[in-house]
Amino acid sequence: MEQLAHSTNTELYSHHLPSTSFGGVMYMMFFGVIALALLVYFVYMMGRKQSESRDTDTENPTDILKRRFAEGEIGEREYDDALLKLKE
Repeated sequence: MEQLAHSTNTELYSHHLPSTSFGGVMYMMFFGVIALALLVYFVYMMGRKQSESRDTDTENPTDILKRRFAEGEIGEREYDDALLKLKE
């Protein structure tokens, strides 16, 4: 009797268990490919934003020097020295 109840329970809820059939494997592969594509897309977009923010091709040396001083990369004395060299 107990075995009958167990088998009935298993049959009732078997449609909620993950399938190991070919269709189940295809769904897992499909969602895996989608997740991988989204990951690649987000990594690409992050790299693109970083390269745009670091684009120094349009900045002249004085602008770069001013930016570095403003960001605290260089001190005032180093800024003044570099600025004098650029004006020579």
